[in-house]
Amino acid sequence: MATKPESRSPESIMRRAQLWGEVFAAKDQGRVIKVQVVKPVRGGYMVELPWGLTGFLHCYDRELPEGGETEARITVADYVSKEIKLKPVRDSKEVGKTLEALREAHRNGKVVKATLRSVVKGGMLVDIRGIKAFLPSSHTTIKESEAREMIGRELPVKLLKVSKKGSIVSHKQAIEEEQGEIGKEKA
Repeated sequence: MATKPESRSPESIMRRAQLWGEVFAAKDQGRVIKVQVVKPVRGGYMVELPWGLTGFLHCYDRELPEGGETEARITVADYVSKEIKLKPVRDSKEVGKTLEALREAHRNGKVVKATLRSVVKGGMLVDIRGIKAFLPSSHTTIKESEAREMIGRELPVKLLKVSKKGSIVSHKQAIEEEQGEIGKEKA
């Protein structure tokens, strides 16, 4: 597919370079930027950045209306692939409340719902109300190939460790507990 002649003009090339310069500066400085939600997609939202470029906002824990604005930080900016990834900015008080609720669930041994975010070496990353957690391969019955198809879906987990920097969860223990409760009901 041929590109338009005006898109190759020196002025347009310079303008695009300036836009990407802004993106890289925002990423490097960890600046909070306002983005506009274009549409929901699997695992998050397509958003428009202040410079007219589009990016992907990873967001599992809240509903954002199309056309609405939210604050985010750029986590990935790749000029070659034209890929921009962002994460939503969360209020520190909100994060603190969520962590305390998760610690309480951990103390009480409660099963919670987590959203599968990605498959990584040694396991998976999940999101529990905006808090990242690691699900080791040894703590799940889900195969890596199945997990890739399940990204964005919820699954029950039991909290093994709760921390702002790195929580750890078990899908196996949650399933065993749920099956144990079903067995008790039948008896």
